[in-house]
Amino acid sequence: MPHRPYASWGARVGAYLLDGVITFGVVIIPVVIGLIIVFKDAEWNDATDEIIESSINWGGFGLVALGGLAGMAFTIWNRGIRVGVHGQSLGKKIVGIEVVSAESGQYLGAGMGFLRMILDSILGNACFLNYLWPLWDEQHQTWHDMIVKSIVLTKP
Repeated sequence: MPHRPYASWGARVGAYLLDGVITFGVVIIPVVIGLIIVFKDAEWNDATDEIIESSINWGGFGLVALGGLAGMAFTIWNRGIRVGVHGQSLGKKIVGIEVVSAESGQYLGAGMGFLRMILDSILGNACFLNYLWPLWDEQHQTWHDMIVKSIVLTKP
């Protein structure tokens, strides 16, 4: 049994939402700049009520794509590798909770952190019940926690 209390469901949800906001911030900057570049010189055809395709600066779409790639890379680092190595994503750090092995009490490591993130994505998208499970589970675990044998505790 851990010497610290399990993280509450509210703290877990708060950390998840904070991670989403932070990731959105990482993604939105290059996407907005890219879209501005794409459409800044675009001309409107009043007859067809459409943008004249030849007036679009297609180079800006590179920044839009970069924004998407940055979001994926940031998510893998923050919710996978960082959780595995340090026990906390940025959102978990702000909220004051951490992920540790249920067996050893140590951090999971980068590989297991990444696996936990992948399972979270798969199980969470397959069935929202995964995110509600900690409300009645004795150790406040989600299904992806159970599979990788992790628990989420309050940080001392």
